[in-house]
Amino acid sequence: MDHVAMDVKSSPDRYAEAAGCPGLRLEPIEESLRLLRSGVVSYELRTTVAAELHDVDTIRRMGQWTQDMGVDPIPAFYLQPFRDGESVLRQGLHTPDESSLSAMLEALRPYAASVAVRG
Repeated sequence: MDHVAMDVKSSPDRYAEAAGCPGLRLEPIEESLRLLRSGVVSYELRTTVAAELHDVDTIRRMGQWTQDMGVDPIPAFYLQPFRDGESVLRQGLHTPDESSLSAMLEALRPYAASVAVRG
């Protein structure tokens, strides 16, 4: 393996909700983050953002949490706007508007060398 793209669903306090798994344990996720953050392999982090599940504060807490798992800056962190479809976590989710996406991107910027909206 020469590159890993890891989905990070949300900040720790909202992770179970965003993943759709009540009672989800964060330890295995944190272990994966620590391994990636150790620099053994090239990686990127990404989050699919939905207006009902993510706001600027959630993104900021997520950025801080992922940064705390290692020393070097996160190489790349992408926000992917939610897209409705048949296999979504739950009905009623929406894509954040452009200004919300921009604000989320700015909130994430201090925690990664490169941040962008993808998709």
